[in-house]
Amino acid sequence: MELTLTQEKSLTGSNLSIPQKSLITIEDSALNSFKSFWFSVCFVGYMDMYSDLETVANYLNAHDDWFSRCAQPMNVEPLNNNGYVLNIGRFASLGYEVEPKIAVTLDPPENNLYVMRTVPIPNYVAPGYEVQYKAIMELAETSAEEVKEQSQKKIFAKKLSIPSTMTRG
Repeated sequence: MELTLTQEKSLTGSNLSIPQKSLITIEDSALNSFKSFWFSVCFVGYMDMYSDLETVANYLNAHDDWFSRCAQPMNVEPLNNNGYVLNIGRFASLGYEVEPKIAVTLDPPENNLYVMRTVPIPNYVAPGYEVQYKAIMELAETSAEEVKEQSQKKIFAKKLSIPSTMTRG
């Protein structure tokens, strides 16, 4: 692999700038000696949704209506009936630019269990990175009183009106 660097040097007493090229050769074996490293994040929690389980499930199942909007500012393209390709952003450093993409699929729910995970993007080779993503959410209907007891000092301190049945996912 060859890497060409261009420097501009001024001639003494002149306004001229002459580009000078330097050639640096990096052996492929040196590039292969770099070890991969992994970043890993795990989150466990829940969110309370102000509606009954059936309404929330119907909303989640109609993801073609909301997924692109909720993924903003990322660009989203449909991949198939249950999947999307996300352009995560554009990043540049040291003259190298990358626009990472991942594809996710939202598997059809089974027993109120929703799974979203990464899948390969057809005919796409990721330039120097790999993303593995998996999210699991189980919907469970709960009473508003139970949620209110657990969150008394947070959300409900404002005495907001809430439905009698809520969904926790």
